[in-house]
Amino acid sequence: MFYLIASFILASDTTHTEQLPVYKLDEVVVTATRISNALYNLPTNVTVITRDMIIHSNARTAAEAIEYAFGVTEVGNQGTRGAVRNVRIRGGATNQVLVMIDGQSLNDVSLGEADLDEILTDYVERIEIIRGPTSVLYGANALGGVVNIITKNPESAADFQISGGSFFTQKYSANISMKQNKRDALFIVSRDASDGWRKNSDYGGNDFFGKFGNNFEQFGKLGFRFIYHNSEFGVPGQNTTPIYEYDGSQEKEAQSPDARQTRQNEQGQLEYENNIGNTVLQVKTYSNITNKRYEYPTGFTDALTQTHIYGSEAQINTVYDVILGAGVHRDECARKDLTVSPSKIDIDENTTNRSAFLQKISSIGKISTILGVRYDKHSVFGEETTPHASIVYHILDNLKFSANVGSAFRSPTFEDLYSPYSSWTAGPTWIAGDTKGNTDLKPEKSWGYDIGIEFRIRNILSSQITLFKNDITNLIQWAEVDPDPNYEKWRPSNVGKAYNQGVELKITQWILPNLEHSFQYNCLENKGKKEGQEDYKTLPYTIPFKLNYMVNYTNNAGLGVNINANFTEQVIWEDDFGAKDTLKSYTLVDTRIGQKIHIKNQKSDNRMPEFFFIVKNIFDIRYQTRKGYPLPGRNFSIGATVTL
Repeated sequence: MFYLIASFILASDTTHTEQLPVYKLDEVVVTATRISNALYNLPTNVTVITRDMIIHSNARTAAEAIEYAFGVTEVGNQGTRGAVRNVRIRGGATNQVLVMIDGQSLNDVSLGEADLDEILTDYVERIEIIRGPTSVLYGANALGGVVNIITKNPESAADFQISGGSFFTQKYSANISMKQNKRDALFIVSRDASDGWRKNSDYGGNDFFGKFGNNFEQFGKLGFRFIYHNSEFGVPGQNTTPIYEYDGSQEKEAQSPDARQTRQNEQGQLEYENNIGNTVLQVKTYSNITNKRYEYPTGFTDALTQTHIYGSEAQINTVYDVILGAGVHRDECARKDLTVSPSKIDIDENTTNRSAFLQKISSIGKISTILGVRYDKHSVFGEETTPHASIVYHILDNLKFSANVGSAFRSPTFEDLYSPYSSWTAGPTWIAGDTKGNTDLKPEKSWGYDIGIEFRIRNILSSQITLFKNDITNLIQWAEVDPDPNYEKWRPSNVGKAYNQGVELKITQWILPNLEHSFQYNCLENKGKKEGQEDYKTLPYTIPFKLNYMVNYTNNAGLGVNINANFTEQVIWEDDFGAKDTLKSYTLVDTRIGQKIHIKNQKSDNRMPEFFFIVKNIFDIRYQTRKGYPLPGRNFSIGATVTL
């Protein structure tokens, strides 16, 4: 808190601030308003993970890169490469966060979550995170916030990287980029493999990324982006060994030693943009096809899930800072139980959503406002209208106040709506019952509020604090609805309420131009209750507070050192029967050391060959972020990147 107090003292000292230029970030954000806008002109609920931050963290996937943001998000980690990694914002559920790539939704329509383990950072330029309800611009599933992964643009260069490390992890990638006159192209090919830490946690995956563009001048710009991913990996399941009993062997055992999963994803997006006078027209069409198969022979399970997401949208940016847009979006899902019959389909359903949105950005003196409203018409649950308002007041050139208020909604998943009737008979230790989806479900809804203050001094200090509150109604929860004590009948319904509130604080100080350190603190209260409950209870995996400290150093000789330390407080919650669950607190320290090799006539540091060495969990801490899923201790990787 000392740095924050000092910031406001400096803010009131006009003599001092006159001697120091105002620090303004170079980052330009598009997610918050759907048009380019400087980060310093936006509310404090916006976070950008830059390419440099991704490199410092040596993140292989978008999940690892978002973990680097630490305080603003929380990534549930169930293991090494291939294990599910979902993101939560401000304590909300993983299916309450809309994850996109270049504005295209990645949320699985079957379960509603996005697995960020599938997205490689090889083709990621930056990640923009909006904390709080954001349905006004992007529609369903932005109840807790939005994560938008922005891909790289082509440039004339070629990169090659090779790395290896613990668990016989290997990665090979090639990045070839070309720019010529009005045309450009980018190709990235990657191979990722690992034996895994636990038994049956090996991974093998291949990825291809392509991006092409052509400028037809007065006829506009045309761009196309394509991603292909396929992988096969083991699914070890849970391991309930208590942390205090870890002995280097027990915690590595697999609950499902022969369970395997394969996944294949193909996604493409075609974009057109044209400047017509002072008006910009943007049109895009997208498609995302995913096939996932889970095979567990000894568990008599062989399930195939196929989903297809596609749609189109148009946006007009006018000279009056008014944005108009409309779109149509279709989700399809088919699920088969191949153990019964390859031709039997458990779920074969589709939904359609049509939308329109309006946004107006206004500036009067030092005050800027962003007002927006969106209308959605869904083929199952009907109509939703979501308004949003933001204000940014630059009290001084380097001191701003901001506030947000808005609503959002989350659509019921295909599993919630269309889960097929499934029953079981009574056994020696259990009673008979059945499950089935509910097509009468309504979307979850929320209203969110936050206020923030941000202060910056060029090359010396950056500080911000945000207070937030989010109220959620119509929570969809599965519960037993049959009063018969000898029979269970489980159905989903809109019976829950929840709220989350807390504080987000971040301070960065530049000790020297090439030496910076930052401190981040996040405090969260996240509670909910079901129908019939009198009191709110802490929701699962709610972290009361987190601390992060990071140091970055570089020198003229090409040496770069990053140290990142994270403390996560103990997590305690009660289940529906009053039993307490606990995950103990832990502190993790990671480091990355990189050395660039100077080459004569090399014009940019970014083009220099680099050798790097990374150690994660330096102090070999035993910990879990999800109950029953042990995580590895100290591990390392070493590699090199060569740019031509």
